[in-house]
Amino acid sequence: MTTDVLLAMHANRYGRAFPAARHRHVHVSKRPFVVVGYHLPGDPSAPIGVMFGDNPDRPGFTYAVEPTRWRNKIDSMEGFARSLNRYIAGAIQGNNGAPQLLLANQAAVEWLCGDIGRYWRGLDADGQWGAGPSIPIAGAHLSYFAGANRIPGSSAVLPLADVLTLHWATGRLATLDRRLGVALAWIQRPDDIAAAEAELSDGPVPDATWEQQEYLVSLRAYERHKGPDRQLAMKIIDGAVRSALEPTWCHAWQAHELLYGMSEAETVGERWERDLARFRLHAERLRAGQARFRSILPLLDAYNHIDRVERMTAELHHAMAFDDDIIMAAHVARGAALSGIVTARNGRTLAIRPDLPFERAAGTRLWWRTRATIKNRERHVFVELRVRAGLTNDLVELDVVRGAATSATRNRLPAVGTHIVCPPFGGPKFIRRSMPDELPWTHLPAGVTP
Repeated sequence: MTTDVLLAMHANRYGRAFPAARHRHVHVSKRPFVVVGYHLPGDPSAPIGVMFGDNPDRPGFTYAVEPTRWRNKIDSMEGFARSLNRYIAGAIQGNNGAPQLLLANQAAVEWLCGDIGRYWRGLDADGQWGAGPSIPIAGAHLSYFAGANRIPGSSAVLPLADVLTLHWATGRLATLDRRLGVALAWIQRPDDIAAAEAELSDGPVPDATWEQQEYLVSLRAYERHKGPDRQLAMKIIDGAVRSALEPTWCHAWQAHELLYGMSEAETVGERWERDLARFRLHAERLRAGQARFRSILPLLDAYNHIDRVERMTAELHHAMAFDDDIIMAAHVARGAALSGIVTARNGRTLAIRPDLPFERAAGTRLWWRTRATIKNRERHVFVELRVRAGLTNDLVELDVVRGAATSATRNRLPAVGTHIVCPPFGGPKFIRRSMPDELPWTHLPAGVTP
């Protein structure tokens, strides 16, 4: 039985979430920009309303009274675009690091950063159909966040429900875990799980019942009152949309407080530095008028992108396991990683008494991570080991292959009595980028046979 199944069974039995990680594996800024919103079902370019800002007590709020009309849906989002641009400009000018967006779930990220960003960045600022100066710039920023969201390990934009279920196991199906309020109830308020499940959708698509019974009713009331009393008509729509978005807004800041209070995993800072470098590059391109985005990659670029994402995903999972003993325990439980006590050390050979049966064949490669000072800088080093002869008198013997094979580096090896964990993977590897001699069949143009 794998550890994730075991944790889910315990959560279901006891009616509360169990930690699936000891540390936080994403960066959480002290001052993020939170966005929650709805769009018309079937029309992602038509926002119903958006609540936004970097202050939980003073949210910005905007809504479209006629979201199907182009001018109204663009003008209604002008305040949101200006607020987002101002927040990002503050990050650039203040040199306080990269900006960070928090949204309720992955669907909201794909809608706001993907659909809205792609739509807005292509609009003209001036002319009869001009959207104004703020909308295209905000679209470029949102497209940057959409690209960052596709990079494994990036924390530029966080889908909060997904982040919570990465760190806690609940007893529900993964589709139900995508509800932010429900995930928070499993973690913090087990007695309120039923009430959380009855709440409205986190978005971006509203509940059909709310749309029919409240939103459409408010639109009809607007049509009746917009002539004689426009302000009353606006208040009706304002109240319906605001009351629907406020619970998710509160949940988002509760999730932020919960995650911010966790200890950060050791390698998160390195990944956030890469986020910062990517954001600086985006800001320079935007300043120079060269912030261009590709919707469809050329075939060779697509091949290299997929290959790079696969490697980065594997490296992220490996780093999380080395940083977190709960995540590493899953590899030990599957029999892939060796966990045990060092009972003897003879030159380049270690004898390990395993905690669990370890039945890997002789020649299996394992790695152990430790810290060493190299060129006056302390950093992680990985010692590569090889299973020597499997189990011998309940011991596993390992030969050092590299990382501590010389007399100068032998002190990196663990002392007798040390408890170590050695998974079948090491640190990130540098792989020189190269083009294939020919494209794989999966990337050939239509009609071309391999």
